[in-house]
Amino acid sequence: MKLTLPADVAADTYHFEVTAAGSGAQAKLPLELTIQQKLPPNMSLTVDLPTLRGKPDGTFRFNATLKNEGDEDLNVDLLAGVLRRVYRCL
Repeated sequence: MKLTLPADVAADTYHFEVTAAGSGAQAKLPLELTIQQKLPPNMSLTVDLPTLRGKPDGTFRFNATLKNEGDEDLNVDLLAGVLRRVYRCL
């Protein structure tokens, strides 16, 4: 059995019965289908950024985690940039 849900189906629990018949026999199977509300696209980005020290032309490494917290697959483009000047306020 294959179910195709309409795009505007309401979040709810649906009860129905599937009946199969043939060769003088019949079988019934009660089913319960729960449709949950679809989550909106949502992403979170966490960065493990320790305190780093080094020369201006040094290389620094850190870890970043991008998590898809929605219900659908997403395509994501990530871009990185470098600050040209860092000002320190005391």
